[in-house]
Amino acid sequence: MKIAKIFVIATALASLFFPTFAYAESCSTNAICPTSIEFLEKSQNTEILTEASIDDAKISADVKMLELGDYIKYKLILENVSGDTYTLSEVSFDDAKAIDYSLMFANDETEIKPGEKKEATLTIEYKKHVEDSEYVDNTYVSNLNALLVLAKNESTPNPSTSADLPMIFVIVFAAIILACYVYYRKYGHIRPAVIAILFVSAFVSFGVYAAESCTIEIESKITIPKYEGREINNIIMEKPIIDDEHSTYMEPVTGVNFLEPSSNANGKGVYIFAPTKNDDIPIYYYRGAVDNNNLIFADFCWKIFRTTKTEGLKIIYNGVPTNGQCIAEGDDTMIASGVKYNAAVNNLSYFGYSYASNGHTFKYMSNSKITNGMIFANDVSYVDGHYVLNDDQYVKDDNFAADRDSILKTHHYTCFKANGTECETVRYVYMTRSVNMFYVTLKDGEKIEDVVRNEVTNEANTNKSIVRGVVDDWYRDNMTAYTDELEDTVWCNDRSLYGVGGWGKDNDVLEITNEQDGKMIFNANYRVFTTGKPDINCANKNDAFTVSEENGNGDLEYPVGLMTLDEAVMAGFNWYRYDNSSDNYLNNGKGWWLMSPSLVSANNVYVGVAYSRVDHVTPVFTSNGLGGVRPMVSLKKGYKVSSGDGTSSNPFVLGKDGY
Repeated sequence: MKIAKIFVIATALASLFFPTFAYAESCSTNAICPTSIEFLEKSQNTEILTEASIDDAKISADVKMLELGDYIKYKLILENVSGDTYTLSEVSFDDAKAIDYSLMFANDETEIKPGEKKEATLTIEYKKHVEDSEYVDNTYVSNLNALLVLAKNESTPNPSTSADLPMIFVIVFAAIILACYVYYRKYGHIRPAVIAILFVSAFVSFGVYAAESCTIEIESKITIPKYEGREINNIIMEKPIIDDEHSTYMEPVTGVNFLEPSSNANGKGVYIFAPTKNDDIPIYYYRGAVDNNNLIFADFCWKIFRTTKTEGLKIIYNGVPTNGQCIAEGDDTMIASGVKYNAAVNNLSYFGYSYASNGHTFKYMSNSKITNGMIFANDVSYVDGHYVLNDDQYVKDDNFAADRDSILKTHHYTCFKANGTECETVRYVYMTRSVNMFYVTLKDGEKIEDVVRNEVTNEANTNKSIVRGVVDDWYRDNMTAYTDELEDTVWCNDRSLYGVGGWGKDNDVLEITNEQDGKMIFNANYRVFTTGKPDINCANKNDAFTVSEENGNGDLEYPVGLMTLDEAVMAGFNWYRYDNSSDNYLNNGKGWWLMSPSLVSANNVYVGVAYSRVDHVTPVFTSNGLGGVRPMVSLKKGYKVSSGDGTSSNPFVLGKDGY
């Protein structure tokens, strides 16, 4: 009898101190009942191991996820079987760790009224990084229990998880029993009135809780395998999007608009390059404001850019790790700053990553120096060591300014004299601007088409550019030990031409503001700034820089190069929106050299540069301007991740033993 009294009192006390634990065990006694659960959608990496189910107000789910951001969504139907209105409590799911739960009623409502059935979306997401210590045999498995709490009259109880409460209750219940026992041993009795009061308190406590809130238990088994052992390419290719279709972060129905910078409406994520989507090996690339493409290789930080046709992986330099993180900014993301692409701007050779030593130098002459007129011809012949002007025209000095441009539309050759049509060296006028004529000097029988063919479209690569020298020296000093892990892919210095402008003997030489007339325009410039159709191919073998001649020109000492104009635009840079600075994974707040020739203007050679200050690339940067250097290498197919999730704070880690 005494023991019974103690037990009753303890039970009553427990209900007084812990009323929130008295939740319903079956839907028949719960105010809110889950009546059905149905799969809605999931991320590509998420695998359903067991279909979700409901049993006596308990929801069960068993899924496998791979990386941060993976999720699964269910449609849940809840029914209010009580006579009261309940509100979704803010304390629901506050016990989540790596896995985050969220529930939302349709139309952003939060209440469920008496007798009402309401549709809700239950989301389970891998949201917080799993620490290495939590993996067992390279796999994280957790049975996560959470409580969906609905409160009457906007009451917000604060229950712990269903896993925590029983243990707490047992401890406290034992303490109450012990206290009652000590009381009984000391006084020898417990008054019946006390027992009655505790009984009443227990019933009132339970009743108050049942009226004020109800809970629905969610029992989830989540499996997350560690990245270790997975090929880096497989990680990248898990969730690709075709870049010529409308999708998340893509407002245009036709896909990426490469004439505009990347943004949340014009590309963010991993994409399949549409021109390759039907190839046996499509090209995958990162675009926009992503932070899951960081890796450490050879003790340097890199940003993953794209795959190659041989299933390699092009990566671009991004500094030195700090405490295992890749968080460098500005100049620290480059191997050098303030570097010239080449020594000068007034020579046809100086847009080459390597170039010929005998390029033609640009010069100009003012109208004011012409006093007796000048003879111009559409073509020349070379006879006995002398040039002869063919189809010549004479321009008088008194109307030279008026006649010059109209005659020079198709008459470019001149001996720079008013009398006679023969000369040992001949000048070719390729452009006019204001009062000046810009020309190159030809000798030994050269004609302008020979110059364009030999120096521009099929130039010998005998001399290193300044920027290539910087890249090669850095690689020699830091990367030679890793050469076997890198593929000999193509680094394209595309010198193919869209238009020769005034460098064609039948073409207009006049440079018109904001027009391309008179300029020599390279294909890379035209593709990315006019058509918005970047290309990853290299038109001429001579421009395809490689170590071996098997797939390129064989002119490189080391398998390293620079990004191209086309690639920078794929990544999300473009020059048409100077006023629109967007967040891009390549943005380092600086300007850095690209590998693509862009145009030849009056007396300047221009090469592409990525200006990270406003996320654009531009052709308007002379070859002797000052820019930063960010080399690229290409990992061989099959390289594996040893740790990390690709974020800047936890980059993928690769090493020589990871292949």
